Amino acid sequence: MSIKSKKPNIFFIICDELRADTLGYAGDSIVKTPFIDALSKDSIIFENAYCASPMCVPSRVSIATGRHPMSHGALDNSFTPLEDEKSLFNSFQDYGYNTVSFGKWHTNKPAEKWGWNYNKSGNEGLSAQVTCFGVTDPELRSRSSYKKNEGLLSLIIHGINGLKEEETMDSINTGRYLQSIEKLNESSPPSFYRLSLWDPHSPYFPIKKYSDLYASESVRLPENWRPDYSQKPQIQEFFYRARGFHHLSEEDYQKAKASYYGLISHNDDRVGRVIQKLKDKNLYDDSIIIFTSDHGAMMGEQGSIEKWGHLYEPVVRIPLLIKLPGQKFGNTRKSSFTENVDLLPSLLDLVGIEIPENLHGKSLVPYINQKNDFHKDSVFSTYISHAIMDQPAFMIRHKNWKYTYYGEQSLLESKLPRDHFLRNSEFFDRNPIIGELYDLNQDPEENDNLFNNPKYKEVQEDLSQRLKSWLEELGKTVEIKSTINEPTPWSDFRLQLEGNFLTELSKVYPNIQRNANVSLKRKP
Repeated sequence: MSIKSKKPNIFFIICDELRADTLGYAGDSIVKTPFIDALSKDSIIFENAYCASPMCVPSRVSIATGRHPMSHGALDNSFTPLEDEKSLFNSFQDYGYNTVSFGKWHTNKPAEKWGWNYNKSGNEGLSAQVTCFGVTDPELRSRSSYKKNEGLLSLIIHGINGLKEEETMDSINTGRYLQSIEKLNESSPPSFYRLSLWDPHSPYFPIKKYSDLYASESVRLPENWRPDYSQKPQIQEFFYRARGFHHLSEEDYQKAKASYYGLISHNDDRVGRVIQKLKDKNLYDDSIIIFTSDHGAMMGEQGSIEKWGHLYEPVVRIPLLIKLPGQKFGNTRKSSFTENVDLLPSLLDLVGIEIPENLHGKSLVPYINQKNDFHKDSVFSTYISHAIMDQPAFMIRHKNWKYTYYGEQSLLESKLPRDHFLRNSEFFDRNPIIGELYDLNQDPEENDNLFNNPKYKEVQEDLSQRLKSWLEELGKTVEIKSTINEPTPWSDFRLQLEGNFLTELSKVYPNIQRNANVSLKRKP
């Protein structure tokens, strides 16, 4: 018997660091994602969805608020959203939805204050011993094998995880998610169930079952895995050198991508279990299902692995599937630009809840219902690593053009500790390049930087003005003030740390602060 309610149930599945193109339905011929591919056939496929920032916290806060980082204040992973920011998840809670979340939350805001009746992270047992930096349990470490990059922030880039399948963090969270769904019945209120999967975020080392799916020698690397940074903003080469990626071999990049594929297939199986449970409970047909990611990842493009320091397509484009009740418009591909700030306004619209006025997100419902020919003509993203930047880098994608602006390249050296290996070196002797311009139709790999090329002066000026107009239209934005006058030995990566390591480090190094000094600035 079908479980119905006055409003449709919503099952929201979000991955971490999953690229838009690394899925079977998106055209990847190597990765195995049969369950996500099957879901796509019942869903609306948004082929040009972008995140507000290619970092976890800023992107997740943007999803929750429907607003861009320059307004909500959580500009990187160690910033907390400003006190007056409101979560749209609260709107569902206020409207009578039972809101339940399992898995990674990562907004630096207590989940119970931002709209969740119940929240459980599920990072426990042996899964808690697996970190981006390595395996902390000696016995589990003896059953695992992995390689870390040799840099200032050394993360696992490929290997085999010694956990059993039922011990992985995502298996634990998915199991609890399924148990909670099992309790739904005819008398249950409408439900908003969120499952936040960690994979395929680093550490890039799946358990053996999924590692065995992909031979590294069969993995294709992008042609620019050995990058040319001569015409790129300097911060990109800084991260490449600081992370030690120049020490990696072609085989390392192949193994990293194969490991990444393994994590995606691990996720696909978790998604498959959720879909099967919904079908078993007769919940699938009448529900709204969202599948997305907070941001993407680099897998060799421009010599980079993971994220940090840039706004290239692999990190800013995200997958987005929306399955409507009755599979309406299923297997429809939509090519207009979409932003993840649009997600919650769209869900509010779909269930008939009033959309707040101060959002940057725009409901997709008119576009879905074919009342509009397109959704947005431009999308925007923001990146900052506050330890070495006082102002963010910005990106606009408009039609086939991609424009980025990195306004502080000349300040990079002064931000580094005095004993940093790149300070006072020839690395900083060339004139800084403060932006990028790419014709993605002709140059999808973003290799040929046309910034300041006289031939494209009008294009660059147009995109620059569109970016300035967008910043003005955001309304209330944040002003960033540095909290450290003299760089510390840790300051070059103090806001690039993963997980809870920053909190632990701050106990030893009190100069490392959880939040920068952020104050609101209003338009005149």
